[in-house]
Amino acid sequence: MVTGDPLCELESDDSVGSVLRGEDACLGENRQRSVQRGQGDCAAESIVDLCRRARPVHRRQHFDGASPPLCEADALLSETLFDGLLDVLHYRMLTDSVALIIGTILIICKESGVKRFAAVIAVAALTLLTLAGCESGVDDDAGVRVVATTTVLGDLAQSVVGDAGEVVVLMPVGVNPHDFHASAQQVAAIQRADLVVASGLGLEDGLSDVLDAAAADGVRVWEVGPDINPRHFAEAPDADEHDDGNLDPHFWLDPLRDIDAARLLAVHLSEIAPGRDWSASAEAYVVELDRVHEESIEMLAVVPAADRKLVTNHGAFGYFSDRYDFEMIGRVIPGGATLANPSSAELASLVETIEREQVPAIFTETVESDVLARTVAAEVGHGIEVVELYTGSLGEPGTEGDTLVGLLRSNARRIAEALD
Repeated sequence: MVTGDPLCELESDDSVGSVLRGEDACLGENRQRSVQRGQGDCAAESIVDLCRRARPVHRRQHFDGASPPLCEADALLSETLFDGLLDVLHYRMLTDSVALIIGTILIICKESGVKRFAAVIAVAALTLLTLAGCESGVDDDAGVRVVATTTVLGDLAQSVVGDAGEVVVLMPVGVNPHDFHASAQQVAAIQRADLVVASGLGLEDGLSDVLDAAAADGVRVWEVGPDINPRHFAEAPDADEHDDGNLDPHFWLDPLRDIDAARLLAVHLSEIAPGRDWSASAEAYVVELDRVHEESIEMLAVVPAADRKLVTNHGAFGYFSDRYDFEMIGRVIPGGATLANPSSAELASLVETIEREQVPAIFTETVESDVLARTVAAEVGHGIEVVELYTGSLGEPGTEGDTLVGLLRSNARRIAEALD
């Protein structure tokens, strides 16, 4: 009979014993929080050290063929334990590197059947997670962690958050938000966030399942669109006001709605981290948005009322048109997204509209090919310009559209110049 089992001796450690006795209530309370930076290396070294201590357990030979003695830690080795630990690790209560180490070891042990070795790792994991949960949370030093779906929302969020937290943007510059899907790493970032900011109203179709799952798991997901008095698409003016499928998600092209969004973001941040005056930073940004709104009015004043007619790549400029008294009379791609394919009859009808109204420009987008627009322009009987605007994404760094304020100013200037 083997005695002096180091696994059973491990239970005498106070921190491990506290986990075995169930003194880990703070785990559930803090499942959405992450440990402060700088703890990852220390935690990883602790895991490695415990692995070294556990090695004799794995290699010990029992020449009499009898099973090794059981101790209290063995009771933890069930499917529920493994599934529960991996689920907790999924929420990244530890740093990514430590979570990866623990998760990998658990999976290897589970698949190989080395349960007694896995017990040591499981106890270590629970101990570290308990300490992480008790020590973590949103505080003034660590700051809030905000995830924004689009570059436009990322810029708005960064303008309000400032240096009081971190803003992670899922979509790269130039990506069409109507056709974006998150990577596994980005899904993990969503699960770690204190707040996820999305446009909603069907803009991020490829993220809807991910965002719904995160919200169901307790992540705070805020869809801005429904909260800023959304408009219906022009082709559905009598649609049910509760039918999100007929609501236009492109609200950020109206600076006054961006002001509403900034102020609402400050409210959400105040609920997450009440120790800061988020409204002050929001109001500073409101000044910039209000200024670009006034500048847009001045720039667009050169366009006569009879010429305020827009032909665009798709139906993204409804909010802009409503705010500055323009009329959207045609678009290359039908519907409110960019995923549809126009028929030859629809394109022919658009050409007729352009010729009848003597429209001087077709406005395309940085996030979408202008091939179809140029095809239409080539069929028009009079000279027509194809002008690129910013819609679903900011411009590259250093361009005039690399911020939301810059995007709004650039669009107004280009429209005014094209239609003057």
